[in-house]
Amino acid sequence: MQYHLNGQKIVHYKDFKNLIYPLHDPETSQLIRDAESTDLAAWLILTTGIALSTDIALFYKPAVIFNSNVPDRIMTGLVTVQIGLGMYFIVHNIGEGRKYNAVQHYNHLIRKQPKEGSIELNPKLYACSNGLVLGGQLSF
Repeated sequence: MQYHLNGQKIVHYKDFKNLIYPLHDPETSQLIRDAESTDLAAWLILTTGIALSTDIALFYKPAVIFNSNVPDRIMTGLVTVQIGLGMYFIVHNIGEGRKYNAVQHYNHLIRKQPKEGSIELNPKLYACSNGLVLGGQLSF
């Protein structure tokens, strides 16, 4: 997912924190911290999985699949990489979900805050015996 604010792309967690922390909302702040720590865990799983699959492919006797040492080692490494990638994508998507929830909560909080020095007009259209009547509520 991509997030934008005023036409600028928000990529880094520090940018999200700079937006969220001034609101002093503990739930939104916790969500973005959890998203960041989950994203870090996902990257650790990815790098560990790649290193582990390389180690397994090079140093452990592979299962016999093709009756040849090199293709069997490659297949063993690929299976291990697929397991690591699967774990990475699961954890990464959990982090992305938490980031999405933090952004949704941020948007909700921003909409709830009163705007200082603004004029708000809520027009309403009424049907009555004379026809349609335009009314509304004006607040300062």
